[in-house]
Amino acid sequence: MTDKTYDLVIVGAGPAGLTAAIYAANSGIDFLVISGFTGSAAATAPKVANYPGFPETISGAELVANFENQAKNLGAKIESDSITEIKKETDGSFTLTGTLSTYSAKAVIYAAGALAKRLRLEEEPRYFGRGVSVCATCDGHFFKNKPVAVAAGDNTAASEALYLAGICEKVYFITKDGALPKELDGIDKIVPKANTQVCALKGEKKLEGLTIENLSTKEREELTVSALFTAVGHDPETAPLAGLPVLDDKGAVVTEKDGSTAVPGLFAAGDAVKGAVRQIVFAASSGMLAFLAARKYLRTL
Repeated sequence: MTDKTYDLVIVGAGPAGLTAAIYAANSGIDFLVISGFTGSAAATAPKVANYPGFPETISGAELVANFENQAKNLGAKIESDSITEIKKETDGSFTLTGTLSTYSAKAVIYAAGALAKRLRLEEEPRYFGRGVSVCATCDGHFFKNKPVAVAAGDNTAASEALYLAGICEKVYFITKDGALPKELDGIDKIVPKANTQVCALKGEKKLEGLTIENLSTKEREELTVSALFTAVGHDPETAPLAGLPVLDDKGAVVTEKDGSTAVPGLFAAGDAVKGAVRQIVFAASSGMLAFLAARKYLRTL
């Protein structure tokens, strides 16, 4: 067990965790940020054009680097480690077991994020940031008045398609289900492709088209599109919390509006939280709320 007990340990160094760190640094409490080894999902975004205060397009990597530099300039200490377990001790503190070290804290903000599921096509990584996206509200405006497609797999797909229908030439809605979601009925720009799946992506330097296959007949069809938005779900990165009663049946952290959980002293923010809106501005604001709740908790000790 570590010799040092921090007031607060923040797990995750994306927009949620780093915003919490900025507030923590300004508060004067003793805290540590554990960044993990894989980096923030936000940092993989090729372009971000909807974060307030940045009128010019900025890459996700640049934006997250700005978060990190601000936190460090204020005195935040950030360590790279992979937390594998978070345990609540009988004295009320938390033990965080990592692959490199063990940490102790009076309170924890968990902000390790979530990973977007992929279509698992061999050529898919080649088109990330070049026509393949996991966020219509983040990247849809780059394809204004162009044909696009949505590969549906979870309940966010319909809202993604609705958003795109407002700005794109047409939206192919590709779903393995046999029918179009009711909220998409009667929308001229949405072209349903039910009982189908994406089986190939095409294009030289960027996505130019895709092949879909009918699951019943095995017939294939070529679609000319400028972008494919995959809405097949996210997997919250919450394995370290498996021993605590804070996860729903999909592995997301259940919180109150302020980020507090059923375990006193444990708070969560960002994409790991149930009902998270997967936008950088949401992650940042939830990090702030979680810190304020954590600070209030620490004052009771």
